[in-house]
Amino acid sequence: SLNFTSGILNDVAWDSTRNATMSEVEKLKLAAREKRLAKEAAAREAGEVEEASPAPAPHSAPQATPTPVAEKGPLAQLSSAEAQCAKTASECKELLLQLEACTEGSVLEKLSTSCAKLSGAVGKLQGSMDEIDLGDLDDDARPPARQRRKAINATIENELEPALAKLKPALAAARARMG
Repeated sequence: SLNFTSGILNDVAWDSTRNATMSEVEKLKLAAREKRLAKEAAAREAGEVEEASPAPAPHSAPQATPTPVAEKGPLAQLSSAEAQCAKTASECKELLLQLEACTEGSVLEKLSTSCAKLSGAVGKLQGSMDEIDLGDLDDDARPPARQRRKAINATIENELEPALAKLKPALAAARARMG
């Protein structure tokens, strides 16, 4: 009888501990959910205020207002990073062509500065990928956002970094041509 009772007490204690732990997890989930809903409500409220004012309404009508509201927080950061990847890739290609055609020292120094800026921009972009917090997104939006972040990182590693690597020898060759 004593063994049976102690077994029940152990089970009760274990269940209460487990339930307390689950309650803490649920509390955290609830707090995160409330925080997300408050952000969404604030965004909607800001959107309603803009729509209610007569002057911005004609300007915002051609711009498709729902898209910016959907692109907030991490999704906006991802969109910005995707645009930055495309811009940086085209700038690297253009800069490589300019370095190959460069014949003036003053132009070469400007191109050298541009190479350094592009290298810094790629480093900053790569660092910003680690800072994007996808935890506030809905469960349905999180996996596509992770895929987008992976694609951006792949673009950085497979396109931008190799393009930057091509700029360094082109810069050295242009300096060698200048004497």
